[in-house]
Amino acid sequence: LSYLQSQQVAERKVIELEKSQLEMLKHEIQSSLRGHQNILKSLRDVPPVQAILRARSNNGIDPESGDSLEEWQRRLQTIFLAFVSNHDQYLQIRYIEHSGNELVRVQVNESGSAEAVSNNSLQNKAKERYVSQTISLLNDQVYFSNVTLNREHGIIQVPHLPVLRIAVPVYLDGDHTQAKGLMVINLATKELFSDIQLNNDGVTQFVVDEKGNYLLHSEPEKTFAQEKGLEHNFINEFPLLASLSDKNDQLIRRFRDQKNIVGFEKIYFSPFDKTRYWLLALQVPESVVFADIQTSLNRMLIVGLIIGVLTLMMVMWFVSQRILNPVLNLAEAAERLQEGDLTLRLDTSSVHDEFRTLYRTINMVTIKQQKHTVELQKEIDAQTHKLSIKKI
Repeated sequence: LSYLQSQQVAERKVIELEKSQLEMLKHEIQSSLRGHQNILKSLRDVPPVQAILRARSNNGIDPESGDSLEEWQRRLQTIFLAFVSNHDQYLQIRYIEHSGNELVRVQVNESGSAEAVSNNSLQNKAKERYVSQTISLLNDQVYFSNVTLNREHGIIQVPHLPVLRIAVPVYLDGDHTQAKGLMVINLATKELFSDIQLNNDGVTQFVVDEKGNYLLHSEPEKTFAQEKGLEHNFINEFPLLASLSDKNDQLIRRFRDQKNIVGFEKIYFSPFDKTRYWLLALQVPESVVFADIQTSLNRMLIVGLIIGVLTLMMVMWFVSQRILNPVLNLAEAAERLQEGDLTLRLDTSSVHDEFRTLYRTINMVTIKQQKHTVELQKEIDAQTHKLSIKKI
């Protein structure tokens, strides 16, 4: 009973602990996303952004400053370069016009240094979903893409690099009717998910999106399986948990048929689209949940075994002293009585209760029998003496 109660307490404590940890991780990730969002909006508000729009609509010359479009692009490149150099989690910063053409692009090269991409290497991203989606947003809204493997010219970059694209629309000052472009940050998710412990003493955590794609997992082959042409998917591997996630924003419980505790916490990373989310999930095996309790149980069993053996020995001693020995004495007394030994006397001080009464009764019977036997013998001797006198 003590062990079962301890199991319930341990299970409840683990659920509370893991729930609080998931909530903390969710808060940290959401805070980080808000920080990146605010940084992007701040970059959008630097002077070269509006100056480039004015110059492009005025034959390449900014009517306010008189500077050329190329000059303002170089200034924006300088700002982007300084920013990327001091924020290693940012892989790219791009300023893109509404038609999808990149106007300014700064990126981290293979050596890890920030570099500006030349004009003849800029690309058109009109077919990318984040371009069309961001252009349709209001000025104060932000677009968050799905986390995908980074691609260059349509080819997945190797080694694989998970990227989250955050974009804001760029409107011309005083005209909020139609976005003139967008600014995009490519964020490496490694730091964003750095506090997630993939495997910690048997406790596993992982991240999936609303479609069941693994974004982070202790088994690398499961991550971004769809992009790699593989079939690993959270919905197929955890159908019950996936079904529960459709109806709940948070859940953690023990499934006894699976012999573990599983749970999740939804992170709505896209502020203006609640259909898209990340599922921060965990799995805790029963062996981890009840490890300390199992150790205590083993100790309890050992102590219980010792107590049981000692108790058995005491019981055997008690039975021997209070029951078996008196019974054996009675059996021996019965044999001696059967043989005619009337000198038998049982020690009444060595027994208790009914045995003492029985011992006394036997002693009284033997005393009386011995007395009658002596008297009978005397009578026999007297009669024998009389008969012998008569014969003389």
